[in-house]
Amino acid sequence: MNLKTFSINIILFFLVLPFYLFSQNYPDQQYVIRIDSIYANIETNVGMTLSNDGKSIMLQDGVNDGYIILKPQSSQSPFNEGLPSWNGSAADANNGFRVQMRFPYNGGWSPWLTVGYWKTIF
Repeated sequence: MNLKTFSINIILFFLVLPFYLFSQNYPDQQYVIRIDSIYANIETNVGMTLSNDGKSIMLQDGVNDGYIILKPQSSQSPFNEGLPSWNGSAADANNGFRVQMRFPYNGGWSPWLTVGYWKTIF
């Protein structure tokens, strides 16, 4: 091994070592929650209903604003980062929806954090 290769290996070692020393060793987790499960876990429902085909949650007829709050959920292992993902659509320029979440914090709950907002723009 020449000096240049040795130097590169030493530099890489010291760049990678802190990652292994200080990274949190949490297993990857993925939770898929389907509409029927979401609807069954609603804690608070204001103005929302399940569609006739059972594939969507939408505003009730004659309602212009509504929301649902799901019961608290937990994971099998602790985590320090999350990436929520969901499917949804806004029917036209007058409609939209927002997804918010909160987490246990200092013996209570954190403020609501908006993690996504959709509105169709024509």
